[in-house]
Amino acid sequence: CRVNGSTSSNGGVTPYSGYPGTGTVPASRTPSNARGTGFGPVPTRGPRAESWGGEDLACASMRSRILTVPNLISAVRLLSVPVFLWLCWKPDPAPVAAAVLLAVLGATDWVDGWSARRYDQGSELGKILDPTADRVLLVAAAVALLTFDVQFPVVVLLWVVLVREVVIAAVTVSLAVAGARRIDVVWAGKAGTLAVMFALPAFLLADAVEAGSLIFSLIGWGFAIAGVV
Repeated sequence: CRVNGSTSSNGGVTPYSGYPGTGTVPASRTPSNARGTGFGPVPTRGPRAESWGGEDLACASMRSRILTVPNLISAVRLLSVPVFLWLCWKPDPAPVAAAVLLAVLGATDWVDGWSARRYDQGSELGKILDPTADRVLLVAAAVALLTFDVQFPVVVLLWVVLVREVVIAAVTVSLAVAGARRIDVVWAGKAGTLAVMFALPAFLLADAVEAGSLIFSLIGWGFAIAGVV
């Protein structure tokens, strides 16, 4: 007969090696399967340690990224600010070309963020460079529009934008000096900035062209209200 899956050669029962009195020790209590306690194998920490190491390497890789497509787009946006100001302030101003350039630069603000998320090209430099380009573009555009003969409500809006940007910059610098952790940009803030960047070129076109001036003005106020309020 079979007991615990084994039989003796003479048909008798082979006693289970783990029973007391046999001089043997159950396999689960042998030193090869346990570490000190004698109650089974101890879980290893190798996989978790490896995962921690992988996460650390991934974070270090993100911090060290410089030459990425989103960073290149942000750099081009910054370098385009002098071109925009030159179009506005040259002896023969070209407000239409300046408005088109400003609208394109505003649209690329969405492109660099999308490419960073889509192709996993986020970086610590990008988190600083992108909002810096936004702030510089907004301030430059608002100052340039103040030199044009825009309507008084638009002037008030431009001063609101300038004051807001100065306050944001002052708070950011104060937090950095105090050693506080940098605040990441949220979706609502990016959407508001994008709306204002489309409002300002619309106001510039409303002042530069006679045909369609009212339409451009309405478009500008639609974006401005969505971006400021």
